[in-house]
Amino acid sequence: MSKRYKITVITYLTFTFKGSKHLFRFPTPIKLNPNRNYEIGLQYITTSDYHVNISEKKNKFIYSVDGGVKWITITIEKGAYEITSLESEIKRQMT
Repeated sequence: MSKRYKITVITYLTFTFKGSKHLFRFPTPIKLNPNRNYEIGLQYITTSDYHVNISEKKNKFIYSVDGGVKWITITIEKGAYEITSLESEIKRQMT
């Protein structure tokens, strides 16, 4: 059964399949006209073996830009990240 939602900005999509949750984050959010109706379909998917390397217990990145006077904590969503994806997510949250 399909669900209908009113969405104006898509930042990421989450796919769930047999208990596994997969997250895809768009580099630039997709802005939608709220006065229109949209449908989304999956045209192609490919998968490979992976392991979750960011868990809900180990998902904090802590840094300081002033020599340790003030510390900032970034929380990364649970998932399987490649190094470049993890780097992009950290940089995105730091700006």
